[in-house]
Amino acid sequence: MFKRTSIGTRLSLLAGVAASAALVVLACLVHRDSTEAYESGSRDSLAGSAAMAHESILLYERTLGETIERLGGGFAATLPAEPPVLDPGQSIAIGDVETPALRFGDQVANLDDAVVDRFTEGTGAVATLFARDGDDFVRISTSLTGADGQRAVGTRLDRGHPARDRLLADQSYTGPARLFGRDYMTHYRPLRDAAGDVVGILFVGMDYTQGLAALKTRLREARIGGDGYFLVVDAGSGDDAGRLVVHPSAEGEAAEALVAPADRAALAHLLSAGAGDARLALSPDGRSEPVAADVHAVRFAPWDWVLVGIKPRGQTEAALAAMLLRIGGISLFALLAIVAAIAFASRRLVTRPLADAVAIADRVADGHLDNVVRASGHDEVGRLMHALARMQDGLRSRTERDQALAREGLRIRTALDNVTTNVMIADTGRNIVYVNQPLRKMMAAVQQDLRRDLPGFDADALIGSNIDGFHRHPERQAGMLAQLRETFSTQIRVGGRVMQLIINPILDGAGHAQGFVVEWADRTDEIAVEQDVARIVEAAAAGDLGGRIDLGSKQGFLLQLARQLNGMLDANASSLDQVSRVLTSLAAGDLTVRMDGDFHGVFARMRDDANATVAQLTGIVARIQDASAAIGTASSEIASGNNDLSQRTEQQAANLEETAASMEELTSTVRQNAD
Repeated sequence: MFKRTSIGTRLSLLAGVAASAALVVLACLVHRDSTEAYESGSRDSLAGSAAMAHESILLYERTLGETIERLGGGFAATLPAEPPVLDPGQSIAIGDVETPALRFGDQVANLDDAVVDRFTEGTGAVATLFARDGDDFVRISTSLTGADGQRAVGTRLDRGHPARDRLLADQSYTGPARLFGRDYMTHYRPLRDAAGDVVGILFVGMDYTQGLAALKTRLREARIGGDGYFLVVDAGSGDDAGRLVVHPSAEGEAAEALVAPADRAALAHLLSAGAGDARLALSPDGRSEPVAADVHAVRFAPWDWVLVGIKPRGQTEAALAAMLLRIGGISLFALLAIVAAIAFASRRLVTRPLADAVAIADRVADGHLDNVVRASGHDEVGRLMHALARMQDGLRSRTERDQALAREGLRIRTALDNVTTNVMIADTGRNIVYVNQPLRKMMAAVQQDLRRDLPGFDADALIGSNIDGFHRHPERQAGMLAQLRETFSTQIRVGGRVMQLIINPILDGAGHAQGFVVEWADRTDEIAVEQDVARIVEAAAAGDLGGRIDLGSKQGFLLQLARQLNGMLDANASSLDQVSRVLTSLAAGDLTVRMDGDFHGVFARMRDDANATVAQLTGIVARIQDASAAIGTASSEIASGNNDLSQRTEQQAANLEETAASMEELTSTVRQNAD
């Protein structure tokens, strides 16, 4: 079917397929790049949101740190101007704890709460003084009270506190701390004596519980792209390590409880690294089914937090699906537009000009040489139209040169078209130049048979083909036709059919051959009938009248001949059968059998004579019986009867001779029918 379509259609199909493949590849690349860009943008957006949240926390922490450091400087300014002096030899009991005395000039700081209370009253921040006791620091004065209202003095700074080592190294420390259930931003500053040795610590702490709660609320309520959110995990080493510091609904629970079991190792790795991206299955509240989400983590080292931005994949995948649908729709629209443009261009530039060229070629092939050939352009189609125009002009010139011969040929062809004989005309190269209608019909009728030996035979494409294609030895035919000067007849077998060819040369005035007129006759059925007739006649001559000719494939004269021959055989067989039956009965002494039936001619006479013979024999027998009964009384009558019987026997013999003559006449008739 593809080969039978027009070149323009094939070009359109091929271009459409190529465009489809290109658009599919392009759509896949665009979708891949768009997906990567969208995913990258989504990750960047998530990372940006997390970075902004991190910056917000960092700004808040810096503000708290700067504020508490300023307060620490202010608290240091409220202390006496004299350098502090640590007197290990004098100890002051604070509860059950003996503490070394820390003096500012003559003023002992141990249990002197006036300084710290004035600072707290003035700033709202708590303050504490530590005295150094070996490698420890003990609280000797503080405005910080516990839940019971008692001042937290006489206690030592925890050896694991991150400020301890820095203070021993004469460095200050600023950081958060949770004291008595509240969150403080703390600042520790070493107190140095006149020799520059660290003899104590001043501490200020600002309660930022409400501010931290507000910060957590902002983080809790913040949204990333509509459905994304933040959570904060405690990454410290305390009892709350791994728990959710901030979460929209599961605050205080273990972070791994939100994650599908298969992704918990990835979450642990992300939290330990403190930064990075991952795709995890997370439950929004720890109770519902985990859903896929993109995760970006940022570590906030000052507070041992890991800030995690979470963006569920639902909107992303929906956006990617919508993007795929848009890309597919745009690609399909582009494909349709490209195919339509290619189809329009191929139709305008290829199909229509080629169709015009084919129409012109067909008209030229049909003998019309007055076509208007519009030859324009210099592309392949334009050159083809120019070639057609030159071809038509050349054919017209040759036609005009051969006009006289053409008129004669036209007259002959017109006459041949009106006869029932199957005729074709070939030139001296044995190329067929004319086929009349009867031969066209005959070739079309037997085309399937001819294709058995001639696979490429086409009854509609005889003109222009070579008659050598019908012969197994075309070189012999070529030599014979070159010498042919009179009518020649031959038979050929093609596809199981027998063709009778009568070849007449067309000679000019000088006796040179100008072509050949070939009369075709399909004698396949005639030969079959001849063979059938010969077989049946031979059998009939041998006494077998059961043979018949099949009428299924016969028509015309052959059908009538077969019917008549079969009818004759039927009549002969029926008549002879009845004659045989009568004679058999006579031989058996049965004189009651007669010939019945509608017979004509000699068969009717045979019927009448046979029946008369039987009747005569019946009468004779009857009379013989009567004579036998009277033998004893009339011998003379017997003699007379014998004479009479003798005469009648002679008459019967004459009748039998007539029957034999009739049979001989039948045989002659059959022989004539066979001839």
